Amino acid sequence: MIKNSLGQIVLNSNDCMELLYNDYDINNIIVNIDTDIDLFNKYTHIMNNSWPKLKANDVVDLDNIVNFDKLNQTKWFMPDEYKNLDIVNYLMEKARQQTHTIHYLRTEAELQVYDERGLLDLLRFLVYFVDIMRSNNIVWELVEDQVYQVMLYF
Repeated sequence: MIKNSLGQIVLNSNDCMELLYNDYDINNIIVNIDTDIDLFNKYTHIMNNSWPKLKANDVVDLDNIVNFDKLNQTKWFMPDEYKNLDIVNYLMEKARQQTHTIHYLRTEAELQVYDERGLLDLLRFLVYFVDIMRSNNIVWELVEDQVYQVMLYF
């Protein structure tokens, strides 16, 4: 396993086989193409099964890290229930449950900034992340800072 110039992990054929044997999703992986991968892609096409073809390392042809980052900001690996979460109403309801009006006003102002910057998906992911941590009894620490203030309502 190596990394390409954009920091993506590039798998070899052994890594790919391990993922297949363990029934992992292979839709978004990048591989070093060798004879084993060529055979896999060939027979996947011939057999018409639902497995995707494995992509070569050079398929990702983005001219710079900024475009690569923008592309990845549209891909969030979380369940659809979180992708479709009405995050504004969710957080505003959490703020209403607080005892002070300042929580509500502060949340409203910060949500406007997140919306202006196109970061509402980030907040949806943070809700998912915190739910996963809570359901697995993982202890974490929140640093109270203006940037993370909205997280306190999760």
